[in-house]
Amino acid sequence: MSPGSDEAKLKKLFLERKACDERNAPSFARTWQVAVSRSTEPPRTMRWLAPVALVAALAIIATAIGIMLHARMRESQPAQEASLALTQWQSPTAFLLTTTDSTLLTSVPSLDRSWMQDMSYLTERIE
Repeated sequence: MSPGSDEAKLKKLFLERKACDERNAPSFARTWQVAVSRSTEPPRTMRWLAPVALVAALAIIATAIGIMLHARMRESQPAQEASLALTQWQSPTAFLLTTTDSTLLTSVPSLDRSWMQDMSYLTERIE
């Protein structure tokens, strides 16, 4: 094999490959026309964006209104319960004012008897 014949073979193979590529490749004019037509029409990805954004905004607004109404309903219920609780209020320390034997607080000791005689009712109850 001589270097000249190898070069001729390589040149022939490259020419065949070039011819094959030219047959399969689209023409420049057609490619250019497609590019120009795509640049003048609006992008396809933006066509669905507006309706989706509108639906999302409506969903957010509807959710916010629902949360606000639910919160108002919850606020009115505790207010009603609080007003009912205030009308039925009792002092938490009222039990301290009552005693097991209220006669000590309602009776007045007599001065002519001794203190031990006044406490005789305690011993009667214990027996």
